[in-house]
Amino acid sequence: MLDRLCEGLLQTEGLDEGLQAEQTAVLESVEMFENRQYLSEVDEVRADETAEIMAEVFTPEVVAGWAELSLEQKTAKLNEYYVKAGENLGIQTKGVIVEPMYSQPGMISFGYNSGDGYIHLNEAVVQDPEMLGQVLDTATHEMRHQFQTEVVAEPERFGDLPSDVVAQWQYEFANYISPDYDYQGYYEQAIEQDARSFADEVLQSYMEK
Repeated sequence: MLDRLCEGLLQTEGLDEGLQAEQTAVLESVEMFENRQYLSEVDEVRADETAEIMAEVFTPEVVAGWAELSLEQKTAKLNEYYVKAGENLGIQTKGVIVEPMYSQPGMISFGYNSGDGYIHLNEAVVQDPEMLGQVLDTATHEMRHQFQTEVVAEPERFGDLPSDVVAQWQYEFANYISPDYDYQGYYEQAIEQDARSFADEVLQSYMEK
């Protein structure tokens, strides 16, 4: 199962690389996101601590037995991770909602966050034992969106983040590009780049542990 988890993570990274395209008229802060230079020392600690919590919840035994767990048990583990990691980040963590999700033909929705303290994950993906790597990636990605939402609402609570980064996030939340209408535009948004990069940092650190 650990091998399959690694394979799933590598496939996700390959997808990210294949979808990257040229950007025009972008701010320097967006370029920093793409190079992962946006991470302050505090933010790097956040990623490492999140990986520690993931390792505490998703032990080798849990990973090995993931296929045998019921949907309720899987949801409970994901909820435990999200609540503990989110509380450590200092954000609202009301819980994980696992539900059926439908997308346009040829696309799949792994999950989403509305900034209300909940993260939503696709039931079909959670139930697929081959997709555990993607589930952990998505849960962390959506957790980061919750973090971004709260940074925009109360930037004084997160003083390590540069003001231009906060301003870019604020602008993009107010002018969000949906993947249903412009996938490339959606993919290139700074908030999406940041969430992908943070999840990558956490998953890589988790696998090293």
